[in-house]
Amino acid sequence: MPPDLFRALFTPRHVAIVGASDDSGKTTGRPVRFLQKHGFTGRITPVNANRDAVAGLPAVPSIIAASALDAPPIEHAFILTPQAAVAAAVENCIAADIRVATILAGGYADAGAEGQVAQQALVEHARAGGLRLLGPNSIGVVNTANGFCCTANAAFEVDRLLPGRLALVSQSGSMIGAVVSRAQAHGIGFGKLVSVGNEADLGLGDLGLMLAEDADTDAIVLFLETIRDVAALERFAEAAARLGKPVAALKLGRSDIGQEMAVSHTGAMMGSDRLADALLRDLGIVRLERFEALIEAAPLLVQARRHNVDGATPRPVAVVTTTGGGAALVVDQLGLYGIDVAGPSAALFTQLQAACPIPLRHGRVLDLTLAGVRYDVMSTVLRLLANSGEFSMVLTVVGSSAQFHPDLAVKPIIDSAASAAVPIAAFLTPAADESLLRLSAAGIPAFRTPETCAEAIIHALRPPHFRTLPAPAATVATATRPDNEAAALDLLGAGGLPTARRMLLPPGAAVKSAHGLSYPLVVKVVSADLPHKTEAGGVKLNIADADSLALALRDIAASVAKAAPGARLQGFMLQEMISGMAEVIVGFQRTALGDFVTVGAGGIHAEVLRDLAVRRAPVDSATAEAMIDELRIAPILKGSRRQMPADIPALARFIAGFSSLCAALDWIGEAEVNPLILRPAGEGVVAVDCLITAAEHEGSRHV
Repeated sequence: MPPDLFRALFTPRHVAIVGASDDSGKTTGRPVRFLQKHGFTGRITPVNANRDAVAGLPAVPSIIAASALDAPPIEHAFILTPQAAVAAAVENCIAADIRVATILAGGYADAGAEGQVAQQALVEHARAGGLRLLGPNSIGVVNTANGFCCTANAAFEVDRLLPGRLALVSQSGSMIGAVVSRAQAHGIGFGKLVSVGNEADLGLGDLGLMLAEDADTDAIVLFLETIRDVAALERFAEAAARLGKPVAALKLGRSDIGQEMAVSHTGAMMGSDRLADALLRDLGIVRLERFEALIEAAPLLVQARRHNVDGATPRPVAVVTTTGGGAALVVDQLGLYGIDVAGPSAALFTQLQAACPIPLRHGRVLDLTLAGVRYDVMSTVLRLLANSGEFSMVLTVVGSSAQFHPDLAVKPIIDSAASAAVPIAAFLTPAADESLLRLSAAGIPAFRTPETCAEAIIHALRPPHFRTLPAPAATVATATRPDNEAAALDLLGAGGLPTARRMLLPPGAAVKSAHGLSYPLVVKVVSADLPHKTEAGGVKLNIADADSLALALRDIAASVAKAAPGARLQGFMLQEMISGMAEVIVGFQRTALGDFVTVGAGGIHAEVLRDLAVRRAPVDSATAEAMIDELRIAPILKGSRRQMPADIPALARFIAGFSSLCAALDWIGEAEVNPLILRPAGEGVVAVDCLITAAEHEGSRHV
């Protein structure tokens, strides 16, 4: 991003507040007052045609008049006018050669189709004039380092803003105030905060990229209601990963909104939130579950990066406590995430006992009891644990002393963290505001609840990593579009994927043999109008001979005619019966968020089990194997209780090849193989059913 745009957004030398009110009780009266209150050092020019002064500052009647002042050029305008006057204000900003304008008013894309048209026209005109827009529907921008509190958010009435090296980008303006108020009570400061509003021009990805490249920002947290621009988000995430800056997001919408719009099983099961989750993971963005984690997790993520905590070679977490019950609370939560909590080795325990003036008890948790509420004891234990090389981090769980004796409780933690080789974090069991503030001021990650503490630790130890997508296959770009299942299997075969031997029998054809196929057979109706044949009685299994085959064909025709009288019959597919160890489902979906591939428990119970792993497509075999490992059925596939394992490498190759094939063919909207038969290790996999539908512009429906 151009440096002059960053400066105009966060460190302007001159800001114009358009439509500023002298009434401190009005929303439009807040920005000038907040800029003054928090010590903005640049020039503030209120624009109000009806007043000579606003909040004690000289006012001018127009932006043009403001630009004529003997002052540094205006770089940022905050437009507070009603929606009807915004276009004229933007026009004046262009004439005054202003770099960026933030628009408070709504009534644009947030108000429907007509507003969307007006918003697009506004953006196009602004860009043509060299003006960038933040909003509409943005409550403003804050930079605590220089007092640039250019916002209408009432939360900034606070007397003092805590500075910090965290940044917040939010699609909800009001949530910025909620985060700031809670963070300040915790002692956590934010350096820069941005409300992106409708993201008509500058969006979340653009702002995130600027903050990732900002030397004064260590981590970025996001409050998301939706994802509008995947490409911009990806550019931001790649830069953050390259620069070693953690990004964490709280995204609303855990329900599978829109799943009824999907045709395939996997389309219905993936849903919009599963896709968003997979997207964030592949971009290396931590997805948070709790609002409190939006505030408390980032300091630990930063500490983990600084200490080069490597999730690829995990070491256990050491837990030190003076309250056994409090430690049990957080250890229980860590166990739910699969985090290993371990005590010191025998050699380290001997060293600890020799250095401590109180007797210690060896165990998974090092419980010092009340006797350990001493500076010399706690500091010695923390120093030895944190520099032993046995642990990935050290968590201290502090009891009532944190509430009533903060010096006793937190000073050893603060002093020990200064020379620790791994992060030291603290969970305070009581409401201990003073201890919390002291820890945060010293840069020690501190937590008020065991749930948020555990959530932050799992993300610090096992952060997602930005994944560069492999190039899709280029050899099938001219493939014929299938209009039925048989043709879909032919397409898979052309792409080098293993499929069952089969033949297509036209409607009404005489049946005298299996046409070179080996019994037993499966017979399936072929019809583009029946994506799910079983429900219509369109499948017969274990056909043993020619007589059974003829009977099966008659039965299927009758069942389909009754269940779906309007279905167009394209014929019958005869297929050799394939036996195996398990059935999985492999699916592909092309959406507004990008292309995605999924693997899960398959067969007729796929939608009931909903055991899925999802990634952006395409994937390579290594990523496909990681997806398989996430499944609840993975232990079964790998051979449990002396059962022979399935051919996992072959499954991974199939997932990778399928995702590459589908991603390469831009006309595919959804594709699904269900079931894919898994054979024993070394014997491969076989696709026996395949459904492919065209992309949305071709008539497909998807999330």
